[in-house]
Amino acid sequence: MNRPPQAPPLDPTTPCREWDGELDRDGYGRSGSGRSHSQQAHRFVWEEEVGDIPEGMSLDHTCLNRACVNLRHLDLVTWSENSKRRWQNRPDKPLAAT
Repeated sequence: MNRPPQAPPLDPTTPCREWDGELDRDGYGRSGSGRSHSQQAHRFVWEEEVGDIPEGMSLDHTCLNRACVNLRHLDLVTWSENSKRRWQNRPDKPLAAT
């Protein structure tokens, strides 16, 4: 899938931009408060800056840093592709929903 026109191009040479708020137990940033009103920070930033994440799609942290919200490190991929990449890049880490 091509990146949405609003999304900056992927660029792994740029530094991570780590979420400076709360992190969940898996290391993902959390925006908002309370379980029912919060969401993962990388999804929040993507939706604010780029737009909705289509159904069946996920954001892959190409930098492998779950706290990163740098749009140049987030790749919009299918759930299947994200799962495949997760195991290729992090076979010793537990799966976490994105």
